[in-house]
Amino acid sequence: MLGLSHADSDAGIASLDYAIYLAADSWVYILENGVSRGQFVPYASNDKFSIERSADGHVVYKKNGVTFYTITVASTAELRADSTLYTPGATLQGVVLSAGGAAPANLPN
Repeated sequence: MLGLSHADSDAGIASLDYAIYLAADSWVYILENGVSRGQFVPYASNDKFSIERSADGHVVYKKNGVTFYTITVASTAELRADSTLYTPGATLQGVVLSAGGAAPANLPN
């Protein structure tokens, strides 16, 4: 899972405030604070996902630039990139972070 958190207290899913989970069944699930918000869209290996906080504080989940879910309660905490990997050998690649409208910065793999 990859997401945003106000604090990275541990390696578990409950510490991910807003997370995208790419499940083995080829569907995207959204979790917030370890609680599933449901199954949303199918995915393929070349899809690109983003989690963005809009100017009004709402967190938006996107697949290939198209919004597929928006949270209903605005977020106000400072957020940082966070992840948890379940499968041995799993990796995250091409992760970028942008804050306050700044240009995206690549995070180390």
